[in-house]
Amino acid sequence: ELFLVRRPTPRPSPGVAAVLSVLVPGLGQVIAGRLGAGALWFLGTGFAYWAILIPGFLVHAFCVWSAYESAREFREYPRTATAVVNAGLRPLVGRYVADTADGLRAIGVEAPFLVMQSNAGCVPAERAEREAHRLLLSGPTAGVAGTIALAARHDVDGVISFDMGGTSLDVCLVQGGIPPTTSTQMVLDHPILVPSVDIVTAGAGGGSLAEVDRAGRRIGL
Repeated sequence: ELFLVRRPTPRPSPGVAAVLSVLVPGLGQVIAGRLGAGALWFLGTGFAYWAILIPGFLVHAFCVWSAYESAREFREYPRTATAVVNAGLRPLVGRYVADTADGLRAIGVEAPFLVMQSNAGCVPAERAEREAHRLLLSGPTAGVAGTIALAARHDVDGVISFDMGGTSLDVCLVQGGIPPTTSTQMVLDHPILVPSVDIVTAGAGGGSLAEVDRAGRRIGL
């Protein structure tokens, strides 16, 4: 009679397989004789690693900005619009801030470099570069602050700030020496979640183009 004897294949203990899987994903399964499971585990883990690393690389390489860092409030569309505006402005503002900082150091200015925000507050230049969307109305806001200071010198409580530049006309009604504020700015009909002085802007500045058609006079950029 013929007897077939099957000798068991030596396999590592579960603890050894677990350690090998941590060092090289899937290696423990391969050594344990499960080649298919080990290959799937290796490919799946590698894909998960790249899914984490690639977005992080894109964030730093291409100035991708997350919505939760730009706006902490809820409402998906305003948060997305705020992040898009910030991501678009950061390269321009960053270069401008860096050039200005270099110019100040070149002429020996040692005072802190502060930038005004849309809410009339000032922040260090490094933070202003990271949160460029908070500078959208910084120029007109500075005009309102100057109007309030001038009105205080003449004991006037209620004033209207009228600031005409080259591209826009910015108006703000100030009562009691305190400027009105808002938590949302509208930029081309898109809501931007950032606190700012409540300023009404019209696209009719000193550099605007005017023409006369059959309907009458028209002023636009």
